[in-house]
Amino acid sequence: PASSNARLSPDNAWGAKHFTPQAQAAVAALADCAKEAGVTLTALSLGWTLQRQGITSIVLGPRNLDQLTGQLAALDITIDIELGRPLPPGIVQ
Repeated sequence: PASSNARLSPDNAWGAKHFTPQAQAAVAALADCAKEAGVTLTALSLGWTLQRQGITSIVLGPRNLDQLTGQLAALDITIDIELGRPLPPGIVQ
């Protein structure tokens, strides 16, 4: 479990606002989609972002080479509209 002084913790004001049951369900559904597609959740998320109309770049913040490699995998992902079908309404727009 994350400690209460962690940057992304449900125990602080930011976490209490964002780590809701709905958000956790959405992340779980996206993780299932990523697994089904054979990619990581990180690559799926970044790949989806890159393919959004009006998005011309993203800012990466890897802390090590493994994270950078995982983030760059997003460049090889094509998001199929069918990927969003198992998600709760309002998650994919």
